[in-house]
Amino acid sequence: MLCELAITTADVDKKVSGPLKQLFSIQKGNQNLTEVAIYRYISQGQGVPVYGGGAKAPRFSVKEGMLRENGGVATLFEAPALMVAMDGSSGSIQVIESGKFYCNHHGAVMKPKIFGIDLWCTA
Repeated sequence: MLCELAITTADVDKKVSGPLKQLFSIQKGNQNLTEVAIYRYISQGQGVPVYGGGAKAPRFSVKEGMLRENGGVATLFEAPALMVAMDGSSGSIQVIESGKFYCNHHGAVMKPKIFGIDLWCTA
C-alpha cells in the first residue's frame, strides 16, 4: 500500500511517499495484557496509559515495569506514535503525541521512521 504523507519541521515542508512499512514501524500490542495484569499495576496518580481497541481515551494508567499475565515484561512504547484499533473499534486511530504508553493486543502501534511526519494528517 502506497501512502503520501506531509512532513513539517522547523526548516522543511515537503511530502514523502512510499509503502507504509517504509514510513512506519508497525508492532502489535502486548499479548496477555489482561485486566487482571493491569489491576496489579494500577496507578492512582500519574501513571502510564494503557491503550487498546477503543476509540476513547485509555481507561487505565499503570506503573512502569508492568508484567503481562504470562509473566513476560510488557513492551513500553514511546510517542510519537499512532495507535490503530485492531478490534473493538476496529480501524479507529489515536494520535499519541508525547509520553510513554502500553498497548494491549487489541491495538497496533505505528511509529514514524522519518522525523517530522505530521501524525494528525496521517490519522
